Amino acid sequence: MSEEHIHTDAAHEHLEELTTAYVLGALHDEDGLREFETLVESGDPALAKSLEHMLEASVALAVAAPQIAPPLSARTALLSSVEKLKTASGGKMPRTDELRKPLPSEDALRLKKRTRIFIGTSVVAGLLICLLLALNVSSRLNSIALTI
Repeated sequence: MSEEHIHTDAAHEHLEELTTAYVLGALHDEDGLREFETLVESGDPALAKSLEHMLEASVALAVAAPQIAPPLSARTALLSSVEKLKTASGGKMPRTDELRKPLPSEDALRLKKRTRIFIGTSVVAGLLICLLLALNVSSRLNSIALTI
């Protein structure tokens, strides 16, 4: 077997892996997705044919699967997860890249809230100290001015 034939087989196998991952929605990394999009834009007929066959197969599988209603507990769990996402992101729905991050625990959310409160009270305390120092300096200047 020649080296060129091995390289061609390896390249073909890599192309099949990328196409399969893309069709299944499992091509998440930026480099792989960018590489696949570049290959598609190149107009490679083998890739176009492979992609078409895999998309047809995925559609056939989706249509062949029996349609059943999910259990009510799944809906409740999903809505609960969405509510946690909204709470964790400050009341707005997060971007899709943020959805891949794990949800913070209740303890982490409590700690984050306490930290914000601590920072806020520290800023207020610092401003009050500055005000008291300014008043103290002002009253000393007034007493010095009265003695002169």
